[in-house]
Amino acid sequence: MEHKNYESLTFTDSFMFNKVMLDMDICEKILSLLLRTDIGPIDNIKCEENIQVSAQNKPIRLDIFTKDDQACYDAEMQNRNNKSLESIALPRRSRYYQSMIDIDAIDSGAGYRDLMDSNIIFICTFDPFGLGLPIYTFKNTCIEAPTLLLHDGCMKYFFNVTADPNKIPDDLKAFFRYTVEKKATDDLTRELDSRINTYRTNESWRAEYMYFNIIEQDAKAEGREEGLAEGREEGLAEGREEERSKTIRAINERDNALAEVERLKTILKENGIKIE
Repeated sequence: MEHKNYESLTFTDSFMFNKVMLDMDICEKILSLLLRTDIGPIDNIKCEENIQVSAQNKPIRLDIFTKDDQACYDAEMQNRNNKSLESIALPRRSRYYQSMIDIDAIDSGAGYRDLMDSNIIFICTFDPFGLGLPIYTFKNTCIEAPTLLLHDGCMKYFFNVTADPNKIPDDLKAFFRYTVEKKATDDLTRELDSRINTYRTNESWRAEYMYFNIIEQDAKAEGREEGLAEGREEGLAEGREEERSKTIRAINERDNALAEVERLKTILKENGIKIE
């Protein structure tokens, strides 16, 4: 999949979503809107926070992670990007995210009561469960007695911004519409739109976005090159030839991008952006 030009990024693109949500005021407003309650003050917003309990565990990378005095919040922008719902596996992903956040948060000597309430939030540009609902909220209940709640402090929210506007709660309509149509119609969405237009002119962020896209493309090209070198047998001869052509094009693009990578590295370092 080709990456967008930096100037065309919108709120629903993960890179821009993360940059916008790093603003504490914006983050508090959006989380309060989605959860229908005032939250905050929040502290220490973390963007693309990596959590890995041990080398044997699969790591997770959270888009936006923050907390206030009462709870912690993980907010994710989720696009399908031509993937199937089965491959995205949002229900099980939310389960794994929840478990890893809890393990990372509690100290070895702490009690279970010390676990903060947690809210896992997926803002989806598609209907994750196919029922047409604008919001899918999950909490643990007893099957035999549905009114009996487990009270484990864990909530999971899936927001379907593509829902029928007639089904969307009035207080969420402007925000949902903005994520879909990019039309700002209230104070919050106008503020979002203004921030995004400003951020599109940020040269250091543009360099960061381009740099990591080039690195990702480079890794894919190397993978195809190594696969051919190992004599991988896949498909018919025409398929192998097509794969070979793709690899050659990718390698050429990578070679042509080396100077650009070095230029971007310089910009990032000058702006204090760490490159791993």
